Amino acid sequence: MKLLRNMALKAASAVVRNLSIREPDGWYPESLRGDAGEIVTSNSVLGLSAVWACVNLLSGTIASLPLMVYRRDKNGERVEAREHPLYRVLHDSPNFDQTSLDFWEYTCAALELWGKP
Repeated sequence: MKLLRNMALKAASAVVRNLSIREPDGWYPESLRGDAGEIVTSNSVLGLSAVWACVNLLSGTIASLPLMVYRRDKNGERVEAREHPLYRVLHDSPNFDQTSLDFWEYTCAALELWGKP
């Protein structure tokens, strides 16, 4: 049992290193620390499989939703603006290293975990 727990913690720490944590002190106010008997930090919370599963499910679902850029035509109807410069960035690929899904999945996970990308 202890061996499995250590392996899970090592796997979670590898994921944490990839996400580049920005707040080493924790993610909730100092006034709430110690009330539960356990200090929760950005490192320790991602070691919990339930937290990681929830963040992964939410960010993956949100990232898979279609993101379109729209404009209004003469009649006031909404139409896709595929010729808009931001359409390719937001819908297809924001950079050469990531697909749109990868980029939005990371951004959503960062927002859910730290409140900022």
